[in-house]
Amino acid sequence: MKNEIFEIGKSVLLSSAGNRKSIYKSEIFSECKTDREKKSMRIRLRRERDKYLSAFLQYQKNPTKLSELKKVWKEYANKVYTDINIICDNNTSSESIELIKKFVAYMEK
Repeated sequence: MKNEIFEIGKSVLLSSAGNRKSIYKSEIFSECKTDREKKSMRIRLRRERDKYLSAFLQYQKNPTKLSELKKVWKEYANKVYTDINIICDNNTSSESIELIKKFVAYMEK
């Protein structure tokens, strides 16, 4: 009975797994052999992004440091993200999204 319920409309409904695109370049995961390794890599990448966000908050009143941060961020982002203006996943908190928007806007200047 349960399986029959989920079979209804299967031919016309879209699966969310197929529509989801990664924000990261695929070559980053080339050495990952399991889904667990990919997940671990995504966590490491998020933590690294968060370090840049923290530095951005800390250096806001120091134009020299912000300039240096901008330079290394662009180098990093070009190697990691498919689009350097999209650096958060669908499950990112709304607080983080606001900070990321400010960060990306500043880094685009």
